[in-house]
Amino acid sequence: PYQADDNLFCNNCSRVIGVDDQPDRGICDSCQYYTQLVENKKEVADTGSITTSRICHPCRVQQTVATFLMALVIAIVIGIVNVATLYFANRYFPVLILIGGASLIWSIISLLKVVIYSAAQKATGGSPLVTAATALRKGDTDKALDIIGKLEGDMTGNPGILMNLSRGLINAGDFAKADQFADVMIANFPNFQFGYIEKMKARAALGDNQEEMNDLLQQAIDVSARNAVRSPRRAALMA
Repeated sequence: PYQADDNLFCNNCSRVIGVDDQPDRGICDSCQYYTQLVENKKEVADTGSITTSRICHPCRVQQTVATFLMALVIAIVIGIVNVATLYFANRYFPVLILIGGASLIWSIISLLKVVIYSAAQKATGGSPLVTAATALRKGDTDKALDIIGKLEGDMTGNPGILMNLSRGLINAGDFAKADQFADVMIANFPNFQFGYIEKMKARAALGDNQEEMNDLLQQAIDVSARNAVRSPRRAALMA
């Protein structure tokens, strides 16, 4: 069912088979940008199915800070509840105190790890790919293109880089150029569903009609269904 092309996209590992790339790069589950990954875990269920977790450093920082704040709030609430019950009912709940304390300690350790890793990254200059992705999130395409141009190899032959550039151009408001990058993705990597998705975003911003949007959405669903080894009907229902 795949289009005649040497490159196939795998939904499980978020990598394009047939494109030379480094194993610690991929599409982040959180921000959906192609970047350097700091977590790339595989979990095999009893059924034999494989699920993966792919997170970049900026997203891990956000998640860790959010987890720390949540643990802090839980610990404060547990403390308030215990003080109230001790004052009004002359009793407290040590199990809850232990759970809240352990959760807070674990989140503090995780936060310290992230801070240390961030400091090490800053000292070494960090990952150019992460810096480029961060610039594209802000719509700074000139800075990102300058960084990408200095990376080893032909980065324009990488669909993840093309996807990032298309998104960066959309963030910068240059929808016509983003549409051109999407066309390159579709032409060079027809089994990469993000090309159709990015083109749909660009065309929608340019004010194209609903019929074309529906056609692009259907193409994206069909390609995504093949890559996830699902029927197009099931993929459409999930979408």
